Amino acid sequence: MGFLNSISKRFTFTDLIKEAFVVGCGYILMLISYITKRDKSKWVFGNKQLFKDNTKYLFLYVLKHNKELRPIWITSSKKTAAELKSYNYPAYYKYSIRGLYHCLTAGVYVSTVNSNHINYFTSGRAFNVYLWHGIALKSMPDAKSMPWDKTLLSRICMPYAYEKIDFFLSTTPMIDEQFMLTFNLRQDALHSGMYPRNLFMMNDHKVLLKYIEKYEKPLLIDIINKISNYSRTYFYMPTWRLNYGKNFMEYAMPDLTALNQVLKDNDSFLLLKLHPSMKYDVFKNQCLENIFYIEPEVDPYPILPFTDVLISDYSSIYYDYLLLDNKGVILYDFDVDYYVNNEFRFFKDYNEYTPGVHIHDFKSLLNAFASKDSFVLNEEKRSWILHEMWGDNYMTKNNSNLIASIKNKYNC
Repeated sequence: MGFLNSISKRFTFTDLIKEAFVVGCGYILMLISYITKRDKSKWVFGNKQLFKDNTKYLFLYVLKHNKELRPIWITSSKKTAAELKSYNYPAYYKYSIRGLYHCLTAGVYVSTVNSNHINYFTSGRAFNVYLWHGIALKSMPDAKSMPWDKTLLSRICMPYAYEKIDFFLSTTPMIDEQFMLTFNLRQDALHSGMYPRNLFMMNDHKVLLKYIEKYEKPLLIDIINKISNYSRTYFYMPTWRLNYGKNFMEYAMPDLTALNQVLKDNDSFLLLKLHPSMKYDVFKNQCLENIFYIEPEVDPYPILPFTDVLISDYSSIYYDYLLLDNKGVILYDFDVDYYVNNEFRFFKDYNEYTPGVHIHDFKSLLNAFASKDSFVLNEEKRSWILHEMWGDNYMTKNNSNLIASIKNKYNC
């Protein structure tokens, strides 16, 4: 019942019927995928419907810096495929003839979370690379909100949750241990390195702006221009929660009018980006000129370096943001006890491994916005937590070692 209860919270009845049809046809396609000839130099990348996360930035790096490989983006969104083609990127809809062909003949699958972000049912005999999407303190094996369990029904409907992983990007032995427990990984499948999205984020502002102006949607430049009009910009990015659903903001920020006024009084600006499952439409009905809601499909990583203070909680974005010099952090953990009891436990002491200002209620958050504090960690604490979570990898300059390791492992 755990599997059924969990997916019923995530999908509508129509979604479930569609998914059942796809899974049924998929098993036929899977048989075909085991007999097709695979090209070791062809790598397919994907992140479901969106062009974002670590796969996006490794794809862009390979496209620009490695002529020996043939990177191809696969997406479940026709709109995304069309947009990427307009930039002359090799991109295809996953169920198109060409999309299926490339998936059936690619030697390497590079996904964020699992090969179904590309097309699980075409992945037979392909080399399976997980870049994952963040390091955090969440104890994944103890999760109470994951959609799969060990039942036969779960294995049939979500086979990609149990797939063999050939290469997994991690950061330190401490993080390795958690990934091994979560994904039943072999030690030799782990590779220590830096996330491609963070290497991009750590570029000089001029490099970032040049890329954004050429390849990103005009909205990102508009946001950066807005940021320049204020003395301080906050970016609120809470982690995903299953149990709050679309009501999360009623608990987190119950009075946006008051918040907007505090920001206005202090010449500050707030960017708000929620997980797609917590999409929020209140801004359609209110005039909140100092708060800007960013749609879930927008990639935040080109924007983050232009902000001043990150507000988060149990999200891996906290550890990403600390890679940027002279940035402030606020841990807005108003529901920490509920989160631990109903969603994820932590594998390390939460307070110790999240140095910085912790705020536990909305009133205190308003006071923080009204203060002149920088919220920047002292260098000793910052250096310690960076080393704990990233090891020496945060000194990495580019993705060349990651690509070389994948090639070596796959014997390209």
